[in-house]
Parts: sequence; structure tokens; C-alpha cells
Amino acid sequence: MHRETEIALKNYIWLAQNRDAVIHWDTETLVYGQGGVHVDQLTEPGLSLETAHYGYGPGSRKHDPARGMLELVHDSGRKTFNEPAWYWKAADGTKVDCTDDEIAVLHAAR
Repeated sequence: MHRETEIALKNYIWLAQNRDAVIHWDTETLVYGQGGVHVDQLTEPGLSLETAHYGYGPGSRKHDPARGMLELVHDSGRKTFNEPAWYWKAADGTKVDCTDDEIAVLHAAR
């Protein structure tokens, strides 16, 4: 099985089981929560917790229902130890903190 296919299937299964996601075939949209994503985004690592461990690193992306696609950024210029080194950046430039689970995955991958 191709990696992209595996990621898409794992994302779909997790979202269907945990977010009641369904595919609306006419619009090619995976609908869940208060919105959804284009079905092409099923191949994105991190779209669900099931694929969070695939490819996390600078430039990784995930979908946030309220903010759209977020990009993972590492801030090597942090000034104090307590400031998070990793965060998600929305298209409008706002920062979104990583969850504890995401931070654990990032540390395990290093």
C-alpha cells in the first residue's frame, strides 16, 4: 500500500469514528464538526490524531475547523525556556499552541 493511501484511510477511519465524518460526494467534501475539508486533504499527515506521528516537522500541516489549514513552525529564537518552541501558524499569522500529545510526538521524532 502506498503511504499516501495509508494516511488517507487512517485519517478517514479516525474522523468517521471520532468526529462522525461523512463524505459528500457531489462536492468532494469530508464533512465533520461545524465544517469540513476537501477530500484531497485526507492524505495530509496530522489531519487526525491517527496520523499525527507521520511527518511532523517544520512545514507540517493540519486542519483546524475554526482557522483552516495550520502550518507547524519551530521558533528557534525563543527568548525564555517557558516559551513554546513549536506552534501552529494560521494563514492570518496567528499562533496556535501545540497540544501536549503533539509535543510528545515531536520530541519522540527528534
